[in-house]
Amino acid sequence: MKRLLAAGALLAAFASCASCDEPPSSVTFAVTNRLDWPIFVQDERGQLGLTVQRHLEGEWVDAVEASVCDCEECSEACGGYCVCPKVLTMARRIAPGQSAGRAWDGEYRAPEAVACGDKLVPCLGGRVSAQPGTYRLKLCWATNLESASGGEERFPAELGPGLACAYRKFEHPAAGVVEIETSPPAGCRVAADCAPGEMCLGGRCSAGCLPHEIPALGGEWNVEIGVPDDAGLFEVTHGADGAVVYTASGEVSSVRYSAGTTNLTLVRREGGLDYRATLYFTLPARRTVAFVGGEQLSVRVVEYPEGERQLARALVIRRSGALALVADNGLGGAALDEPEAIAPFTVETEPVEIVACEQGDCGLRTHRRRIFAAEGSEPLVLEPGTSGELRVGGVTYEAIAVASYSDEVEGCSRSPVLPYAILLAPQDAP
Repeated sequence: MKRLLAAGALLAAFASCASCDEPPSSVTFAVTNRLDWPIFVQDERGQLGLTVQRHLEGEWVDAVEASVCDCEECSEACGGYCVCPKVLTMARRIAPGQSAGRAWDGEYRAPEAVACGDKLVPCLGGRVSAQPGTYRLKLCWATNLESASGGEERFPAELGPGLACAYRKFEHPAAGVVEIETSPPAGCRVAADCAPGEMCLGGRCSAGCLPHEIPALGGEWNVEIGVPDDAGLFEVTHGADGAVVYTASGEVSSVRYSAGTTNLTLVRREGGLDYRATLYFTLPARRTVAFVGGEQLSVRVVEYPEGERQLARALVIRRSGALALVADNGLGGAALDEPEAIAPFTVETEPVEIVACEQGDCGLRTHRRRIFAAEGSEPLVLEPGTSGELRVGGVTYEAIAVASYSDEVEGCSRSPVLPYAILLAPQDAP
């Protein structure tokens, strides 16, 4: 077995340090988080997300401090098939404004290659003292880890792709502590303002997900629509893709508001008989629409009772033909997919730009803006979890982009999820 240097560039590197007999000199590194949110660094060997790099023929290459397993050793290079077992990776949390440090002993493993028959197999040779010169410190971190929800400082986790990195050159031997800080993400308006592979998230360029304040869907931040409890009032028809459509007109017999849920009973008197139905709906953050006993309403409910879009539902209520409420729980996309159903409004999802993301059980979950428009008014572009006003014919409506996300892994979840609501603003309610 003949051991060789891995490449000519490495041979030149050793030649450039003369006798390479300077003894190792240890260095203390410090990481400081200058961001407004926690960062997470890889730390199973106490490396603190740091890598020392050497400059070779115009490129910065990693100075490997330790092998992952014996398979990387030159003594094992010709021993046949050898694969390092999966290592339990650890992450460490560094809070905003916090610093953490570690020592480097001033040595690294020499990259070599072994001639195994007619093949050169790369491997790690002995330990080499870092010779005087310019080196570079590389810090990489993640900003959003699903497994970090427990609050522990150090925990098992895989950081995954899309890490942010910062760099700092230093002279070795170093006098004092070599400190490296997180660099703030560049500002942006659209993804084209960012480097290739980066997203524009909330006005900041990032290769990975950043912390965001989009409210989680559920609890009081949700759209819930019940199937009508019908006693002959509704006409029931079947639409495309398995949709069941309920349509009716009737007089408000009673209305009850409780903890954000509206229970509405309608009645139509015909031929001496009363045809009744009761339905309920819940809007985000306990919003309501005011209804008055005795007023005439027309109601349309769409539901998907089975199939891929099971439980997707939507509701439209009009008074004297004018829209009073549109609510769609958006499971698997809009349940109201006929444009005339929500006239005079249109609701679309911004197709390209991502405003936020996070890793989940179904891969990368991405959030996008919703665009609410009506003839005669400027389009209203809302980030998920926000609301705004639109005026139509002198009447003010509130539009709510409850959520707007899709998951990376198809078939893993009901995706996209696009709940929204449009309702009369309180000042325009009867």
